[in-house]
Amino acid sequence: KQQNIKQGHTALMGQRHSSVFHAGIIGSGKRKASPLCPIQHEDVIHNTTLLLKVLRACVQGDTNQETLDGVINISLQLVELISPDVMYNGLPWPEEDFCKVTVERDLYIRRISDTMPVVWELLAFIAHHRPALCYCSVILRAIVATLMGQWFSASQQGRGPGHNNVLISTTTKILQTMALGQLLPPPLTALSDVIPKIPPSQVVQILRDCVWNYLRDNVPAPALFTRDANGNMWRDTLTSRPSKQYTETLRLVMLDNVSSLGPLYYTLFVKDSEDNDAVMIMPP
Repeated sequence: KQQNIKQGHTALMGQRHSSVFHAGIIGSGKRKASPLCPIQHEDVIHNTTLLLKVLRACVQGDTNQETLDGVINISLQLVELISPDVMYNGLPWPEEDFCKVTVERDLYIRRISDTMPVVWELLAFIAHHRPALCYCSVILRAIVATLMGQWFSASQQGRGPGHNNVLISTTTKILQTMALGQLLPPPLTALSDVIPKIPPSQVVQILRDCVWNYLRDNVPAPALFTRDANGNMWRDTLTSRPSKQYTETLRLVMLDNVSSLGPLYYTLFVKDSEDNDAVMIMPP
């Protein structure tokens, strides 16, 4: 008992250098580069194609709903493998500041997506079967959160448009995947065409205002989708068109880069507006 009391008092005292023990060498020098994949690129593509064919065969049901249920199971399994932590794995997108709580998990998910390209193929496969991509919300959130951090760092360094092809490629892939799954409605579906032509500071603004804030306020849920006459789940682009607060940043950024984005700006904000007005005044 006396020894325990003495040990307790000792632990509360400030430790001198003589009382701090070293348990070995910290680190092992410069981090070694990741080994290159020993499999040829053509073989990787072939194996990925075979995997997708197997998955299609496994989920194929007698009805569209049975097929969709199979794809939803794949999406849930993918989330379980990539993000086994059940905390904050739901569909809603939180406030941007909440990323500070999940930063380690977000970086882990991003690392998997970077080192295992098959993840992107699986996300695209899931996105084709709407609304199964909604269940991969935690993966999408993690990738977007890390991208916002990278683009912000690039803006602080004064980088210009197209400074990092790998970063641009990852950003456009995640935006295209979300557009394919109809998580982003028009005109936000064209964000992947805008990103390569604007500076990093404006990319951060778009990812924050047009992607994160939109999905935060419009939770990507299956309830947003309806079944059409062919039995496919679809999101009506007329009723789901985002309000001005989610598109104004995109419009202003495109105007600021009108020399390279002029034709696309006309398509998204001039011609599309004229078409919508024509539909509204069309007699029943």
